[in-house]
Amino acid sequence: MPKKEPKRVRGVFERPKGSGIWWILYYDELGNRHREKVGMRSAAISAYQRRKTEIRHGKFTPEDVRRKNSTVHEIIDDCIFAGKAQQLESIADIEQRLRWWRDQMGDKSARSVLPSDIENARLMLCHERKPGNGQRPKPGGLSTGTVNRYLAALKAAFSLAVRNGKVEKNPLTQVKLKKENNCRVRWLTPEEEGRLLAVLPVEYHAMVKVALHTGLRRMEQFGLMWSDLNFQQRLITVRESKSGESRTVPMNEIVYQTLQRLPRMLDNPFVFPGAKPQTHRTDLPKSWERFLLDAGITDFHWHDLRHTFASRLVMAGVDLYTV
Repeated sequence: MPKKEPKRVRGVFERPKGSGIWWILYYDELGNRHREKVGMRSAAISAYQRRKTEIRHGKFTPEDVRRKNSTVHEIIDDCIFAGKAQQLESIADIEQRLRWWRDQMGDKSARSVLPSDIENARLMLCHERKPGNGQRPKPGGLSTGTVNRYLAALKAAFSLAVRNGKVEKNPLTQVKLKKENNCRVRWLTPEEEGRLLAVLPVEYHAMVKVALHTGLRRMEQFGLMWSDLNFQQRLITVRESKSGESRTVPMNEIVYQTLQRLPRMLDNPFVFPGAKPQTHRTDLPKSWERFLLDAGITDFHWHDLRHTFASRLVMAGVDLYTV
């Protein structure tokens, strides 16, 4: 026998049909239309009756309803918008991680997310390979450090939602990060460098060569202005390093020739300009992960270019104190 259709109840409907997800539709005292996603049919019927009672007694507050029904998708979008507004240097990486969370639980009510939901998602991340730009993780297994970064991104989104009054608590506060192996050291061999430059578009060669031959951190390099370069003395001035102090870095012949050949923009003082005037680059080359795969290079991060610089100095006989 065909399954009997449930008796139709005013203001309650299922969407999508057959999904088991029920919504309510009602109008407030001003005639404004409201829809809420509830869940089970019985809960939706009760919610509809509760809303009609609140409206009848003048206790209905649309803002409270909106906040109560904020989804994970919405609080993630809020976090991405805030990061871009603050011009965070790492917003591209953060946005990529938040998109993954949005795919996993975007339609879920933010207030209903439990620590157990996060733990289950952590297991998924541990069995997925790091994605390229704009791609979702694929089977393979992310490192402990990378999984921690994904958790930290979602924790930041929930923290912002708490401050905005969209949720009462952050479920990530009850999820402990796994201990990372800080002893990981990876550098690029000369053969790997050759393969990388062979597949990397020419416009990105200067970025890689400067990183390989100066040991600058990514944002130190991307934040360089032409006024920081002294070609006569072949010195680069880093105005503000990680320690908060300035320092100078010598240019070898490769860096000197590479920087000399870079074009200068009239409306931008930065050596590695951003997409907008008066801004510097903040993100890695487009499809960086794909280029690494094409070159047959695995387990390699941009920061490892700095490790490569240091290891080559050591192999050249420079003492560790100088390095």
